[in-house]
Amino acid sequence: MSQRTLHLLALLFPLVVAACPEATDGEPREGFTRQEESDAATDEPSDEEDASDSAKDSSSKKDTGPSPALELTINEISARGTEWIEIKNLGGVSADLEGIRIADRDKDAGVPKLSEALTLPKGTNLAAGGYLLAVHVSDDAGSCPADLVKNGGACFAVTFGLSNKEGDEVFIVAKNDAVIASAEYPPSAVASGQTWSRLPDGTGAFAAGKSTPLAINASP
Repeated sequence: MSQRTLHLLALLFPLVVAACPEATDGEPREGFTRQEESDAATDEPSDEEDASDSAKDSSSKKDTGPSPALELTINEISARGTEWIEIKNLGGVSADLEGIRIADRDKDAGVPKLSEALTLPKGTNLAAGGYLLAVHVSDDAGSCPADLVKNGGACFAVTFGLSNKEGDEVFIVAKNDAVIASAEYPPSAVASGQTWSRLPDGTGAFAAGKSTPLAINASP
């Protein structure tokens, strides 16, 4: 290699080094970023992305859950004299009874006679521990007798009756036709003035009791 060539290379070498994006000691020059640092910066989520992801997570975890199951029981049955059925809400919260049906037994099929059932209307809510009456009335009466509602509470008229002599069965039926609760009334189960009552009130077995519509059951 000639002396002139070597001289030219010596002049060009500083220019090549100045054009290189990194210094010879391995540290990035000012104004440049290593590729790996650039990649990390690209992967780092922005504040807006963090907020958006957080909102999505919160939305996906939101779950109102199913409605509480109805805790209803048939609490008292009167099949002598005025015929009625008392329902009690055993749950700890108010129960929405819209669409719930109260029926007696179809004598031929032995299942709830839904064609004559009482369907509770919209807005029927039964407080925790509260009572509701379904009372048999003649077609032209249309309302519950005053002496049955003196304690206050919900009362609805029904067209089906109950047979004291032959016995009967009554049902609480859900909107999907599932039976929520049922109770049998044995033939001639009680004496005049008595009702077929859960003793103790709400949870006990049925036995002859004092007539206590819309109130706590009591022994005769």
